[in-house]
Amino acid sequence: MNKSSDFGSQSQDEDDDYEEGMQQVFEPGVSEEDLRLEEQEIKELERKKRALEERVTGIEKDLGGLLR
Repeated sequence: MNKSSDFGSQSQDEDDDYEEGMQQVFEPGVSEEDLRLEEQEIKELERKKRALEERVTGIEKDLGGLLR
């Protein structure tokens, strides 16, 4: 019986160690420059997305005219 109790606390300690290790892997230090570059990339991707959406809308209109 004592072993199952000890096992539970040991397992929790291992889970805590694992979570701490994962935080170090997935949460590296982020600088202001990193954030600025990321924001620029996001803006560029959003601009490209809008351009593609406009092209798709134009193609849909062209196809709609052909089907009539």
